[in-house]
Amino acid sequence: MRPAMAAMCVCLALGGTADPPPVRVGPLFLTAGVPETLTIHAPGLAKRTLEWRVLRGRTPLGRGWIGVGADGTAHMTLRFPDLREGVALEGMFKLGETKAPLFQQKLWVYPKGFFAERQRRRSGTLQVYDPVGRTVEWLDQHDFPHLRVSDPERVGDGVLLVGEGLSVREHPGLFDQLRRFAASGARIVCLAPRGTEALFAGSTLAPPSVATLSDKRILRRVAPGVDEADFSFRFFQGPPGLGLSHGSEQAEAGWMWLELGYPGGGMMMVCGVELTASVSRSTPNLVLLDGILKRLYKQDNLDKEQPL
Repeated sequence: MRPAMAAMCVCLALGGTADPPPVRVGPLFLTAGVPETLTIHAPGLAKRTLEWRVLRGRTPLGRGWIGVGADGTAHMTLRFPDLREGVALEGMFKLGETKAPLFQQKLWVYPKGFFAERQRRRSGTLQVYDPVGRTVEWLDQHDFPHLRVSDPERVGDGVLLVGEGLSVREHPGLFDQLRRFAASGARIVCLAPRGTEALFAGSTLAPPSVATLSDKRILRRVAPGVDEADFSFRFFQGPPGLGLSHGSEQAEAGWMWLELGYPGGGMMMVCGVELTASVSRSTPNLVLLDGILKRLYKQDNLDKEQPL
């Protein structure tokens, strides 16, 4: 079973019109017990007034009005009560009438420490190689369980996260070394490296059995519900000589995801998302990190377990 979810929705009704222009709201991931700000992007509704309602099922929990600025944005702050450990709220954000909404999108509220606890329940320690130090600092801020290593060779056939901002040019040979580890069974993700034009330059290693390039739209599959517009990226060119066999997508702005698969289950991913630099709130970043790690761990049955 997935962690228990309670039905809840947030509705926005437009004051004075029945057919509002397109609206985007994000990020729709919140932490219970913490004031969280939702940003409403409504470029066609500048200087208009919106009515908002918060519902849990059919029960109204709050209601108010909010003005859209001249730039077409509005900000509303929500705070949900603390939740029982392991229990998350899944709801719906709606614009317009509840029975016939003109706009709707899911909204999630998680208890404090939700994602750290999920990581503790995974089999195998998350090892982190982070010469820059920014990613480890961010993980420590959220009490996210990990083991910092000074040498990635310790990974064996485990799971390794390479912290963001690492320069490919300043660490020659490192990425070939990581590919060798992946070919031996390790499962590795490299977050937003710099200088990716030299990622596999001059490599003489045999190509992986599967190599997939994707653009930022893959985030919708890695962590359903996330909006790529809420994140910042480092894009890279498709590295040559990797025997891209299938799965490549047409990139609109550039590639930001490379996934290499090896016989025996080894995997190496290069992900262009800058987690520590994206969005002002941490909850969406933790949602995305959890989705990435779920992809890395060979047996991640957390969504099938009983709630804590």
